[in-house]
Amino acid sequence: MIGLTELAAAGYRATQLALHDTILDGPRRVVFDWHARKEESKTRAAAITPLSRPYCMGW
Repeated sequence: MIGLTELAAAGYRATQLALHDTILDGPRRVVFDWHARKEESKTRAAAITPLSRPYCMGW
């Protein structure tokens, strides 16, 4: 069974991967460019929010 410490570490690492690691720069750039083409869209804003705010992506 996974303990709380391991779960917290995994959550932190997943957040770092999604927000800062260079391996996901390409997909992140595609999503940000998609949002920039129509910034007033609420759907696009909702999709981009977790990728631009650490507290939204993490738990």
